[in-house]
Amino acid sequence: MKEYVLVALTHCNPRWVRIYSEIIADYQSRGASLCLLDFSDSIFPVRRTRFFSKWLRQYATSQNVTVWSPGELLQRIEFLEADLPGYSKSEFFSYFRDDNPTGLLAKRFLKAQMKTAQRVRQEFPNLLRQLNCRELYIPNGRGFIHNLISEIADSSDSNVEILYLETAAPHNPLGDRYFSAPYPIHNRVARQAQIGLKVLDENLIRKLSDLWLEPRMQPKSRLNAFSAHWSSQTFEMNYQNVFFTSSTDEYWSLGDEWHIDEWEDQYEAFDYVLHKLEQMGESSFALRIHPNLLNKSFRFAKREFSRIEWITKRHKDLFVILPHEPINSYALMEKASRVFVSMSTIGLEASAAGKSVWCTSATSYDRTADIRQLLGREQVNDADLNPWSVNMTMARKWVAYFLLEGRLHEHFISRIYPSKLSTFPLRSLGFRTLSVVRSRLDRRRNFRLSKVYGRKNRFD
Repeated sequence: MKEYVLVALTHCNPRWVRIYSEIIADYQSRGASLCLLDFSDSIFPVRRTRFFSKWLRQYATSQNVTVWSPGELLQRIEFLEADLPGYSKSEFFSYFRDDNPTGLLAKRFLKAQMKTAQRVRQEFPNLLRQLNCRELYIPNGRGFIHNLISEIADSSDSNVEILYLETAAPHNPLGDRYFSAPYPIHNRVARQAQIGLKVLDENLIRKLSDLWLEPRMQPKSRLNAFSAHWSSQTFEMNYQNVFFTSSTDEYWSLGDEWHIDEWEDQYEAFDYVLHKLEQMGESSFALRIHPNLLNKSFRFAKREFSRIEWITKRHKDLFVILPHEPINSYALMEKASRVFVSMSTIGLEASAAGKSVWCTSATSYDRTADIRQLLGREQVNDADLNPWSVNMTMARKWVAYFLLEGRLHEHFISRIYPSKLSTFPLRSLGFRTLSVVRSRLDRRRNFRLSKVYGRKNRFD
């Protein structure tokens, strides 16, 4: 009986078209039979996804790849919002950049997810029974549809192996790669376990980590999206204890392994740590607000600024650097003797630079880098907050693995969809325009809010 490799088509934009075409070409070169699972019309919003998926389906059909999509509902099933699994609600929060979205668009989002769950649960198990499935590729793995497909495949009688796809390190100096593994790229435990098993030469580790880290720390670097707004001017800021907030809403949909701390939020954690440092006689404090706060919903940003104001009133010696200010975060880190983060990647970079780093939440490097965790009040009370001699190689190995991870693109078909804007469907263009306008409006309002807050508190 013929064995099939299933490839789930969910995300569909230029970078994912590249990965899908790579998988198709790779398996065809080995004579395998493929089936493209087209869930593109099950994604919300669907129009832009449909535009790219249309061309990918045409390419797949021209390569004799079977294309399958779930049919219409045969029977309406009673399915309430409360029945949606946790990962669905988390994706809902992440999409709207808010933890309590309201309005017509939010209702449409939930309704689309409930309908999708019904359609996929009705049709996908039948496909798994009909085909002799060897492998199932799922892109990304963090969205509602990805978790739903994986859940159904795991509970089926088929012995299908589930693999996950994702783009690997962006702007990789070693060449563009894509991630393929039996676990999602955001699975912090499994991924760090693989790093621990990897044997790398110390000279290679140092060379690769420098290749990645040094350019990221420069203002205007293309390797760091936020440094484009940093000034090359030198700021005289010699704070010994620097706290970096994180863009935590991006982790709402990543599961329980990312929610291991006992804090209400990162500000409560930083407040408790600041009290202990003050008891130790420390008074040199700086709080760097993550620049990505400007890109959140206005309501979310307002709530964040209220928490920032709360912590600054409790600690008069705390100097706050706001998200709109063009101060190089790495320059702050270099002068510090202690670095505290929630889950920010700058904690990894600080550890690689020899700084003592404490994390108040789960991170992607907490099992591999030489850092210490402060996940609750008891840990802070018992912690020795004195700097130590850091093993920089541990963090640098994480960076080296990050660059070597994945597979190089070898079979990419360069032109399988039109690149001219004139071919973009008007409805898709309209929806995309509305999304861009909404996000830019929020960014402008957040920028203004940040400046007003700065003037009010004499930080500008």
